[in-house]
Formats: sequence, C-alpha cells, structure tokens
Amino acid sequence: MQKLYIEATSTTPRIVFEPDEGKLMISGRSMPEDSDAFYSPVFSWLE
Repeated sequence: MQKLYIEATSTTPRIVFEPDEGKLMISGRSMPEDSDAFYSPVFSWLE
C-alpha cells in the first residue's frame, strides 16, 4: 500500500497513514469547507 500524507491547515487536520509502519494518525482541527472533497482520498485509501 502507498503512504498517504495530507498537511494540516487552519481548517483541516494532518493525516498520516503509513501502512508499512502500522501508523494511522489524524490530528488537528477538522472543519473543511467541502468535507466530501477533503476526505475522499482518505476513504479511497482505506478501501
């Protein structure tokens, strides 16, 4: 699996998925203007 990294902003959390290391981290504030667009890559990665 590929790693997924999304840098945090003032309205979105930092997301780090590193499957080879067994890491799943979501940290920070989550208030994206378009939550479907922001979280779409995360859901795709999880599937």
